[in-house]
Amino acid sequence: MLFITNRFPTQSIRTRANRPFDFDLKNNAASNSVFYCEEVAAGQYLELGSTVPGGVPMLFRNTFLIAADIVNESLEEGHSGELIVHASRNVTVYFASDDLALRASKASNLKSRIASRRLGHSGPEDMSRVARNVFAVDCDDVNTRYDYPKGHSYFRSGEVFGEPGVVFQHLFAALESGRVFPEDETRRMTILRD
Repeated sequence: MLFITNRFPTQSIRTRANRPFDFDLKNNAASNSVFYCEEVAAGQYLELGSTVPGGVPMLFRNTFLIAADIVNESLEEGHSGELIVHASRNVTVYFASDDLALRASKASNLKSRIASRRLGHSGPEDMSRVARNVFAVDCDDVNTRYDYPKGHSYFRSGEVFGEPGVVFQHLFAALESGRVFPEDETRRMTILRD
């Protein structure tokens, strides 16, 4: 799993690609540096440097998972994304059920002839099984309008290329305030409409 963090590493803060990267989960202080990393095994991380390919979640005070191509149980305790939940103040999952790129991924990631749902396609499997700092944002109403016909890059702009749409505005408001304000607080969910 790829991620970006501004947590202090136990090693030097000087970026070095392909070095082992460790951080203390008890230290919540944010550093002034940003580190592009990958979880290579359970509890083992590698710093990649700043040339990470697109589609990487941003891990600061808030983590944003947009069209995430991982199984939708990933953020639950005991799963591969659990550390993202522990390392973040808030985790916001943006998803769209008619994202064609994720439909193709679902088909290509068949295991034991069972198609696993993707986090960016349907959101968390069960909100009651993820931590209270995880929020779901349904982008079905805007994703294909913003990125026709794929419906995958809907966070980049609105209907007019280069102008922010509601997805970007929602993400930016969470960055500015440091908080996520769900439309339905009980379910920790918002449906974005233009």
